[in-house]
Amino acid sequence: MDINRADTQFDNQHSFHGYQWRTQYIKDIPETNTNIAVSYYRYTNDGYFSFNEANTRNWNYNSRQKSEIQFNISQTIFDGVSLYASGSQQDYWGITRKTGISLLGFPVSNGELVTA
Repeated sequence: MDINRADTQFDNQHSFHGYQWRTQYIKDIPETNTNIAVSYYRYTNDGYFSFNEANTRNWNYNSRQKSEIQFNISQTIFDGVSLYASGSQQDYWGITRKTGISLLGFPVSNGELVTA
């Protein structure tokens, strides 16, 4: 687990403060050539701004992230061929909206060229 603190002050003198908590679980299973990674992010309040958000001056209350969970699973079937699945879901302060994305793929590697 790690914790980040952000203190942001915009040109209009609005100041914001917040913390981000991150917990990760990463597991490599050599017997099945499987990798699993799960990350959970929690923001203590709507005052946490990432570096990118602060530089774009994006301080809309309804777009402040409250939490996020991400997962990635990949398995090598045989040399150069693998399966993967990944996804994430975000929750926001001030609104009931949740967003998410899921992907499933079958990339094939031919030398240095990878297609998905």
